[in-house]
Amino acid sequence: RLSRDKGPQRFVELCQRITERDAMFWQRTQTIPFLAGAASQPEFAQQVIAQLQQSVPNAVVVETFLDAETLSTYLQKTRLNIHPAIYEAFGMTIVEAAACGAPTLLNNNGAIGAEQLLPMAKECSLGVDMEQDMDTLTTHVMELLETHSASHLSRVGSQAYHVAVSWTELAYVRVLWELVENLASRHRQSVEYGKK
Repeated sequence: RLSRDKGPQRFVELCQRITERDAMFWQRTQTIPFLAGAASQPEFAQQVIAQLQQSVPNAVVVETFLDAETLSTYLQKTRLNIHPAIYEAFGMTIVEAAACGAPTLLNNNGAIGAEQLLPMAKECSLGVDMEQDMDTLTTHVMELLETHSASHLSRVGSQAYHVAVSWTELAYVRVLWELVENLASRHRQSVEYGKK
C-alpha cells in the first residue's frame, strides 16, 4: 500500500541515493527497482512514484492491486525485498516474498511482526536499522545487491521459503486445535473452581 506508514518514501530515497552514488549500479548488478501497491493516499503516492521514476527511469511501478499469480511472478524474480516500514503489526508481503524464495530486508527494531515467523537470527530474513542515516542504509543495500552477495541472498531466500511454505493448512488447524483445547481446559478449570 502506498501510504506514509508503509515507508515507500524511504525506499525511493534509497534508490535515489544509489543512483547518485553510482549511476551504473542498476545496470551492473542487473537490478530493476520495483514499487508496487495501490495508493491509499493518492497525492502522496504520486509524489513518491514521480520521485522514483525521475531518479531511476527504468524502475517498474505497479499502482493496482496484484492478484496472487501476478504477485508471485514478480516475487519469483525478486533478489531482495525491501520492507521499509519502521513498525508493522505483521507485514504480509514479507511472508509472500518468502513463499516465492525472495529474502526480505526489514527493520531490526523488533517491531515488524513477521520477523517472529522469519527470524533474522536463523537467517530467514535480513535486518537493518531503517531509521539510521540514509548513507549507511545505502551502503548496506548496495553491498547486498552486488554480485558477490548473491549466494548470501540465495541462502536467506531459501531459508525463508522453507519456513513460509511449512505453514500448511494442516499446521494451521493443529495450532488452532491446540488453542481451542487450551481455552476449553482453562474454562473447565475455572468452572470447577467456581463450584467449590
